[in-house]
Amino acid sequence: AALREEKQWEEIIQACQLETFDLDALGPLAQQIVVVLDNAGEQATRWQLEAEELSLKIQNAVDAAEFEGLLPKIQRYRQLVPSNPELDQLFGEIERRENLQTDQAQDVLSEATHCFDRSEDQRVIELIGNVSDRYRTPEIQSLLEQAERRNERVQELTHLIQGAQRKGGHDSLLTWVNEYLTYRPAYTSISQVRDELRQQQQTKYFDHRPSILRKL
Repeated sequence: AALREEKQWEEIIQACQLETFDLDALGPLAQQIVVVLDNAGEQATRWQLEAEELSLKIQNAVDAAEFEGLLPKIQRYRQLVPSNPELDQLFGEIERRENLQTDQAQDVLSEATHCFDRSEDQRVIELIGNVSDRYRTPEIQSLLEQAERRNERVQELTHLIQGAQRKGGHDSLLTWVNEYLTYRPAYTSISQVRDELRQQQQTKYFDHRPSILRKL
């Protein structure tokens, strides 16, 4: 098939090649024809070289079973070298593969969105991490970045809360706990810490209330 395609290009080039002419001895119309044919020959040569380069890239990719990003190359090759049944069949197979990958990426987006709504950021990161960059739509990429930012902030808050607890408390501890629970509302252990802190605040208030009343 490749030899047949190369022969087609050679025939085009040969048809456009002319003997050396004295353009001044030709009429204006003949001169224009010669220039047009020369330009056509040069363009045909460029197309032939492009087709040969694409043919090699396509063959290497197929041999290595590396189909990602191959579809545009096949589309361009089909423009340069039409009527190739083998390539048409490969194009159909690659196109079906591309459509399947796109559908799978959308399925991942749907599942990852549900996980994000449940505050399962690590699961979101894992799911989208399995999607090739080629099939990551702006929506998928945006969801990934949101999950990464929130997960990173949760880790920061975890260290802050744990450090404050080891030191016996911190003025911002309740603030950190409340922020943590906005990201991870179902974490009962942190909810218990919040309840204990609120109880401590109430206890301190009532402990100080009698002395305040005496001063009044």
